[in-house]
Amino acid sequence: MKGSLKLNHPLIAQRYFFPRHEPFKDVYFVECNGVKLSCYYQNDHPGSKTIVFFHGNGEVVADYLDFFPSIFDQAGYNLFLFEFRGYGLSTGSPLLVEMLKDVESVLKQLEIEEKDFIFYGRSVGSMYAIHAASLFPNAYALILESGMADVEERILMRLNDPSDIGATYEELQAEFKTHFNTEAKLKSFKGRSFAMHTFNDQLVSVEHAEKLYSFLNEPKKKEIFERGDHNTIFFTNRDVYFNLIFDFLRE
Repeated sequence: MKGSLKLNHPLIAQRYFFPRHEPFKDVYFVECNGVKLSCYYQNDHPGSKTIVFFHGNGEVVADYLDFFPSIFDQAGYNLFLFEFRGYGLSTGSPLLVEMLKDVESVLKQLEIEEKDFIFYGRSVGSMYAIHAASLFPNAYALILESGMADVEERILMRLNDPSDIGATYEELQAEFKTHFNTEAKLKSFKGRSFAMHTFNDQLVSVEHAEKLYSFLNEPKKKEIFERGDHNTIFFTNRDVYFNLIFDFLRE
């Protein structure tokens, strides 16, 4: 994958990403593309499927360590919490397209059979989970929670004018089509898929979930929660949320 001088522009990173630095124990460092990513890897179930989770913006791997490892461990799954460059203890700075390349590099280093991958992305993490699914189209499953169907729309909301980064709208549109064609990426995925969202999401409209669902191939499932918003969807619906996920994975 070629880089993108426009979409990797520091101004986009500054306005769109909100990295936090937070230490945690048992860091699983992965070196790729000149950076060192501070991930977490729980691999106690040989032969089982591995959930690769991509968190949301303003979040870090450390936010999930109190509950994700134990929940998925009890269910018999391995868990890999992916950390973005510039987040947590990772080196580098968030760059929109370079982070796509990080996904490919890290997943290949894990040396997991394609059929044993389960990609799970929340919010901003959804665009990297979708990219992972396009790289490994025969993976077992894809879960998108509060996901984004139109990356171009989300980025341009934070960019006053394309000229701010020395680009025209047409140039940006072409680069989004090259690197973030959500429909094309999802159409290539052959595994089972699950889109989750809430009606009350004021950051990423529920219309994104409807679009994502329309892009997905069968078998697919959709759940739109009536409770919670973008940042509380999980904790407000916790028990039901995980029951739905595990039922979906077992179907």
